[in-house]
Amino acid sequence: MELAAEMPLLSRNERSSPGAGTFTAQEGLSCAEAAERLRADGPNLLDPPPKEGLGVILLRQMQSVVFLLTTIAAIISYCLGDETKAAILIGAVCVVCFLNTVGEYTSQDAGSALAKMAAPRSTVLRDGQAIQVESSSIVVGDVVLVKSGDVVPADMLVLEAVDLKTNEAILTGEPTDISKSPEAKDPDAPFLTNMLYSATSVVSGHGKAEVTDTGMRTQVGLIAKRLGSNRSVSEKNPLMASVNKLASLLAVVLLVVILLATSVAYSTGYQNPSKPCTAGDRLCFLTNSLLRAVIMAVALIPHGIPLVCTIMLRVGSREMAKKNGVTMKVSAVDYLSATTVICTDKTGTLTEGKMTASALTGVCHDESRGADGAPLESSLSFYPLKGLSPNGGLFVESQLTAEHKKRMDARFDSQAVRQSFAEPALDDLALMQETSGVEAASMNRLMARAHLVTSFLTCYGTKLTKDPDTGVWDSIGN
Repeated sequence: MELAAEMPLLSRNERSSPGAGTFTAQEGLSCAEAAERLRADGPNLLDPPPKEGLGVILLRQMQSVVFLLTTIAAIISYCLGDETKAAILIGAVCVVCFLNTVGEYTSQDAGSALAKMAAPRSTVLRDGQAIQVESSSIVVGDVVLVKSGDVVPADMLVLEAVDLKTNEAILTGEPTDISKSPEAKDPDAPFLTNMLYSATSVVSGHGKAEVTDTGMRTQVGLIAKRLGSNRSVSEKNPLMASVNKLASLLAVVLLVVILLATSVAYSTGYQNPSKPCTAGDRLCFLTNSLLRAVIMAVALIPHGIPLVCTIMLRVGSREMAKKNGVTMKVSAVDYLSATTVICTDKTGTLTEGKMTASALTGVCHDESRGADGAPLESSLSFYPLKGLSPNGGLFVESQLTAEHKKRMDARFDSQAVRQSFAEPALDDLALMQETSGVEAASMNRLMARAHLVTSFLTCYGTKLTKDPDTGVWDSIGN
């Protein structure tokens, strides 16, 4: 066991309230002092990320050049007496703007995933007694007891450590377990080895630590703040920038069309059948020619582009959701489609930093031989593999065919803890049912029993838990 040299007291713990008792590393805070600090500092919770207002999102949506051209076309149509067409064009602009604005506004939940990582309850020392409290009521100066499988509730300074290791992949992206001790190995490191950080998990050992920061002042709270930063009103996603560029070129083309059409109509003496001009009224000829050219230009504006873009982004978002790619904003689909190169770390970023066994292979090194004289070998496969769900079986690899896998996938129940996937010609070795005779002594069955027992002993203290809301399985501990 490692102990801090002099049980360091933080400056915040010199701030005891009158009559509330004093802090010691052996007894922790008094309940009265903890209550006073909770009132002063607030709960140990992450603030919800700030949401952009509807007006800001609407202004960003209205920066589309196509919307501007469509609005101009609607005004011209109204001035020319075509109220129906003007209403349709304005209606299309309003509907698309409304759909995009509401979609962006209702999906602003970037910080909720971080909030779910917080530990619900923790063990703290209050008045010298170890008690369970809501993690939201933890305050600076609290002494927290942690053990394998716990989620760290706040940023804390290590006071005692017994083989204490944590996984800080949420902060660093690295899956390597970090050994913790009261003394920092490298004082200049960004994440100190004598600190426990909020939302990280304890994978082995146990220890005692003193809370230094809570809520939004923790390292994970700083991440939540960065996630909550809003975009500029003038910022445009790649698709809008491309559409605006196309619309700008189209505006130049329309201007050329208007000039050419006006020139041709005026030179040929175009007459409006409803309002014909007299022979010498040049201004009337010019006005009719210009109106005729504007009508042609309005017909060339692609009014449906914004609506088509919105529909395609929604379809892309749904297709990504089918592949477990959840998009918080529809515009994320646009940014992803415009990406040409992704530079990323693998472990903890593209993967969870957790591994699942998919196959077992064993060879007998004694005198046992098969019919062909070769050493006995066993090759087994786990299936189905659905994340960390314990629902699956263990089969002889040579017997497990693609048809078997297809039928298992069809029968798989994500809510079940354990199903039997055995079939007449396919034995599920993980069921561990009692057998006798040659089958019980078979190489494959002995391999299955030996490895499953070894895995159980190696993972002692580890728990599999299922989220009641999402049904997703996760592991607690090493």
